[in-house]
Amino acid sequence: MNMERRLLRFSSLALLLSTLSGCADILTLKYDPTTNPRAFQGPRRPIVYVDAATDLSGGISTYQGLWQADRPMSEVLQEALVTELGRLQLPTTTDPAQAEAIFATSLTQASVRYLGSEGLDDKIIGKVTFALAIKDRRQKNVLSWTFTGTANGLRPGFGRPDACFSQAINTALANAVQGMGPTLESQDFVALIEGRAPSRQQIVAAAPTARTTPSRRSKKRKQTPSGPMSAPEEPAAESSPQMPAAPPAPTTASRRSDIDELPSASASNAHSHAIVIGVENYREKLPSADFAAADARLAAKYYKRVLGVPEENVALLINDKAAKSDFEKYFERWLPNRVEAGDTVYIYYSGHGAPNPKTGEAYLVPYDADPTYIEQTGYPIAKLYRDLSKLPAKKVVVAMDSCFSGAGGRSVIARGARPLVTLKTSDVPENLTVLTAAAGDQISTSYDDKGHGLFTYFFLKGLKEKGPNLQAVYDYLKPEVSKVARREYNADQTPQWQEGR
Repeated sequence: MNMERRLLRFSSLALLLSTLSGCADILTLKYDPTTNPRAFQGPRRPIVYVDAATDLSGGISTYQGLWQADRPMSEVLQEALVTELGRLQLPTTTDPAQAEAIFATSLTQASVRYLGSEGLDDKIIGKVTFALAIKDRRQKNVLSWTFTGTANGLRPGFGRPDACFSQAINTALANAVQGMGPTLESQDFVALIEGRAPSRQQIVAAAPTARTTPSRRSKKRKQTPSGPMSAPEEPAAESSPQMPAAPPAPTTASRRSDIDELPSASASNAHSHAIVIGVENYREKLPSADFAAADARLAAKYYKRVLGVPEENVALLINDKAAKSDFEKYFERWLPNRVEAGDTVYIYYSGHGAPNPKTGEAYLVPYDADPTYIEQTGYPIAKLYRDLSKLPAKKVVVAMDSCFSGAGGRSVIARGARPLVTLKTSDVPENLTVLTAAAGDQISTSYDDKGHGLFTYFFLKGLKEKGPNLQAVYDYLKPEVSKVARREYNADQTPQWQEGR
């Protein structure tokens, strides 16, 4: 049975590769609402001007790279807002001078990711995130928030991917935009633009998630709404008294969950050291590793408070401060210069991993890496293990919220290469313990509801509840991660524990 499943998966992926490489597929974008909203229930219905949307997403990304669309996604977003305001029975105008409120938007993410296989089909998830700032007549920014919409689906193994990817993106956009009406009511939108209530920033709107299941023929896809998925962002900055600029690219660091309440501090251990890395955004415009930067910042705090690593012994590398040269500096010089016999070393990495399609070697993906030239620009896992094993430390613990299958999630691959590369196993040296977010043929996902990577959320929660006993932490997080991955994303994700012997 296992061999049959592997053959089915191989056939599906081979068909996917041939389809992607042989066809110049173009996504068809449109706003196609999935629900009927009620009319806006405020004290009155002010006139709204919707400014042109700004695209800060870097393009529509998939696990095979950026995809072309029949028109700009920012144009579709602007049309979607105008359409949705009409469905809410809020009047709009094309003249900003007549408007009582001005909506300025920026698209920050549009992506389709691969979640694994289901028979001959590929499980995919579309995601759209946009930031919205509302200004009053005086051009004062009175309200800002972000919306995130997702849509799960299946790409039939014998079908072209463009229609399925289009459906996933369009449904995710609809789910994001449809959260606008309830939010305008709940935040007393009219009072804010009239100056009768204090300005509010960092308002978060929940967006529904839908699963779209295309058939193998051209039947209409069934859409089944499910629970909310949203990510809060930092507030947009005030604009000048000119036409409102689109709000800046939001970050995910402001989301609050139970692990953001820090645990009590334990005694400091001067003989412990930590390198903590979070790469969320990449120079080469790779798909973002959602929440990676915030996860690394929070992990650094937990390493100090729970594991007792002194502040001066923690190196925190975030985004553009985590280039390949920074990896080399801190792993190959900073650590060896500091670690003495009997010390303890902790490594945490949150970001993309990548396989070498030719050799099966696994790589961490620094900020300036290019998966097409991963041998030259990535940081090899095998080299990392070798260098760490040379330290005189008594114990080295590596935790990686990443994956190396090349199939999506926190994993990328050279354009045109086949996902699910057979990875070459890197032996774990004697003094190392390695915790990874997923098995070699799985993907590592984000936990949108909590605003963290799924592995990181339960890893830090385990530290908070179990203390510095890492075996107890792993025994806690492994079933929790697997359970949430199946429930929320219909995906397999099984964290791994490897200990050198």
